[in-house]
Amino acid sequence: MTSAPLHYLSITETASLIRNGEASPVDVTQAYLDRIASLNDELGAYISVMGEQALAQARQAEADMRAGN
Repeated sequence: MTSAPLHYLSITETASLIRNGEASPVDVTQAYLDRIASLNDELGAYISVMGEQALAQARQAEADMRAGN
């Protein structure tokens, strides 16, 4: 895996990590949710963050990938 935090990677780099099994959709989603949590009080960029829903969708994407979809 790259030494750069996931939230700094391009979508192409992130997709490559997921495709190679070096990161999962849940890893990426959690990295972004953690970043939002660490900065949103200061920035006020998000009115609401639907973290549980995002993680549920990431888990589904992971299951779909394991199933070959």
